[in-house]
Amino acid sequence: MKNIFSLIILFTALLAFPVYAKEYIPYSAPSNETLVATDNVTITYPSGLSEATQIIYANGRLCVPFYRTVECMGMTCDDTAESYIINYGKYSVTVPKAVLTNNRIKMYYYNNTGYIYLYELIEQFGFVPVCDTANKKISIERNFCTNTEAEFAPLKGSKKAYIRLEDIAADGNDTSLRPLYSLENVEKLRYTAQYLYSKGQQYYVAFIPLYVNGKTGYTNDVTKDFNLYNSYFLYVLDYIADHNGHIGAHGYSHQYGTDISGEGYEWGENTPYSYTEQQQRMIKARQSVERLGYKAEFFEFPHYGATDEQIDMASNYYNVIYQSYNKDTKLYNFFTYSSVTGRRVYFMPTPADYVHNMQDGNGILKRITSTIQKNYTLSLFYHPAVDVNYVFAHSENGVRKWNFSNKAILSSILNYINLNGYTFSKMQM
Repeated sequence: MKNIFSLIILFTALLAFPVYAKEYIPYSAPSNETLVATDNVTITYPSGLSEATQIIYANGRLCVPFYRTVECMGMTCDDTAESYIINYGKYSVTVPKAVLTNNRIKMYYYNNTGYIYLYELIEQFGFVPVCDTANKKISIERNFCTNTEAEFAPLKGSKKAYIRLEDIAADGNDTSLRPLYSLENVEKLRYTAQYLYSKGQQYYVAFIPLYVNGKTGYTNDVTKDFNLYNSYFLYVLDYIADHNGHIGAHGYSHQYGTDISGEGYEWGENTPYSYTEQQQRMIKARQSVERLGYKAEFFEFPHYGATDEQIDMASNYYNVIYQSYNKDTKLYNFFTYSSVTGRRVYFMPTPADYVHNMQDGNGILKRITSTIQKNYTLSLFYHPAVDVNYVFAHSENGVRKWNFSNKAILSSILNYINLNGYTFSKMQM
């Protein structure tokens, strides 16, 4: 009788806790190790001086000889025990001398020479790098937007909306096709981010960590493959992360088999990957984002292709899943739930859908209207490549002049949501 009573107590205790059919592979943070490769580029400075320079890629970031570059930029430097204080005109920037261990390099010391990440040296002084990857050249130019102040005035709305920049992949070195993010379009991505920032908007970026062309076997991993194009791609991601952008993982490679990243699926009912491999890819996606020094703020399944089991799996590794939990129309709102492992997870759907193509300006406004009328969360996604013909940039006497046209679909979206009292915001959790 006593044994039966003990079994009843044990059974009752087990019912008080969730029982999991499967355990997940534990997540482990990526290494803080600094990987370095050398390269030679020709740098042209605002003064017109041009010289061949040995640079290093430290964790993919393009770093230049510190003292020489400061001199060539016409800057001065004050040394303290712990920092360099860089002065240019009436502005100054303080850079710690120590090598940081968060994987986003600022200073690095190679062969007894101090190198500084080019972004940390020039961005805050209003300069941008203009890259020529074919000839390994960089021109440091003044950043000048030709839009009027009114066109770039911040928009304000009391109601929250959400936008995701979709399918951002480093495909520019794939010579077998016309890449979405050629060097030119990566620069336009930066100006799109600067435009959103100037308008006071928060935005999410669906980054595909590993670019794969399944037809040719070409791959590009910006955490490992160091070259001028990848360093510029990271430069722009760093700008995004510092200017209201929130980076997440859009799958790991967003493809399988002979598909190309951004076009194919990766999970879903027909995935070729085993249960273990699926977990490993979710882990690798997050590790890739964190290896670059960012927080993986969300996960999005390619084309939203996921089974309930795979959604539960992703919920174990990420705090936000950027899609609906299921197809129930009652779930077209941002919400949270407790996952099968007891974690609190947030789901952000996109009821307003997305910008389908360059001719879809009126269509997206109608879908936004419908979303508002149905009292759904105002959320949508947008491929920046649809507006590349409305972002202009050219060099003139050491100045990089650029313009974001009010004819761009993104401009119409911003103006429309603002008229309805919304602003693109950060998720509140």
